[in-house]
Amino acid sequence: MNKQNDPLSQLWQSQPVQTVNPEELQLQWKKNRRKQWLWVLSDILGLIVGVAVCGYLLFHEENLLRQIWSFTFIILLLAMTPYLVKLRLGSLGSNIPTNEYLSRLIQQKLNNIRIARMTNWIMVSITLFFAVWSMAFYLYYQPNPDVYLIKVLKRTGFILLVSGIMALWARREIRKNSEELIRFQKMQ
Repeated sequence: MNKQNDPLSQLWQSQPVQTVNPEELQLQWKKNRRKQWLWVLSDILGLIVGVAVCGYLLFHEENLLRQIWSFTFIILLLAMTPYLVKLRLGSLGSNIPTNEYLSRLIQQKLNNIRIARMTNWIMVSITLFFAVWSMAFYLYYQPNPDVYLIKVLKRTGFILLVSGIMALWARREIRKNSEELIRFQKMQ
């Protein structure tokens, strides 16, 4: 059987070929780059505001457990922000050749998935830390149970609301970036 009459060869050759549009990739690259720079600015602004607020509480609060809470947040901010910025800037660069757009977009989608997963774990950690802190505060200071319970319920509700919103955001981001990652990997 010659190659022209081979059904497998004909089937293989009849498969649609996905072409890569360099202009579309460049447009997506620029849009992604702009978005990542805005996220970097928000990360740095969040670091500055967070350290300022926690630093103020650390030095002006007389409650030992609130000082510990503030100090822990400062450490968390100082540890996580450089890592976030590294993940955001890891695939960005200026004046890159057209053939690198796709690989950099793939890398950024992987980094976005890492950031969303890390956000989930940070929110879980904050929620658990708040639960431990609330118990320690109650045992150490022994406040009036009626007043303390209302305060804890309000704060717990707020933390759970924020954690829920962040979890939904992270799940949406993971799904969206995974779909785009698969699409870009097929182009490669």
